[in-house]
Amino acid sequence: MTVFMRRTIIAHLDLDEFYVAVERIKDPSLKNKPVVVGGSPTGRGVVSSASYEARKYGIRSAMPMYQAMKLCPHLIRVGGKFREYSKYSSSVFGIVGEYSEFVERTGIDEGYIELTDSVVKLNKTALQLAEEIKQRIDKDVGLSVSFGIGSNKMMAKIASKHAKPNGIL
Repeated sequence: MTVFMRRTIIAHLDLDEFYVAVERIKDPSLKNKPVVVGGSPTGRGVVSSASYEARKYGIRSAMPMYQAMKLCPHLIRVGGKFREYSKYSSSVFGIVGEYSEFVERTGIDEGYIELTDSVVKLNKTALQLAEEIKQRIDKDVGLSVSFGIGSNKMMAKIASKHAKPNGIL
């Protein structure tokens, strides 16, 4: 009797600059500008999401908003619309769920997909599936996503971090 062992295939998906990306869909004039989503610069407001343009100034998530405004005086701040973000997230994970019944959301903008059975059932490589899912998310929702593929969650998460922005590794 021959026993075949299949290697587990896990993908981690991470929506790129998610809150900012949703705001840019709603207001295209924000594209290619330093943008943050977050609280007021007075008081205890913090940055929830920063565009890649804002990150060039050293601005990061969880940074006090007043500090972000000092680093980039022409920074554009948008208050968060979390119900709206939730709708976009649900649309993304609806697409992801079409490719695997094993999806684990770990946040509004990221999660894991077990692709071991999907590659066999759909007769595609993990890379092909990730590319197809990326294209669907871009076309149907308008968001870019980074994918990491590995044999476990840790490897997939590390790979997605190195794939940013908008790549697959």
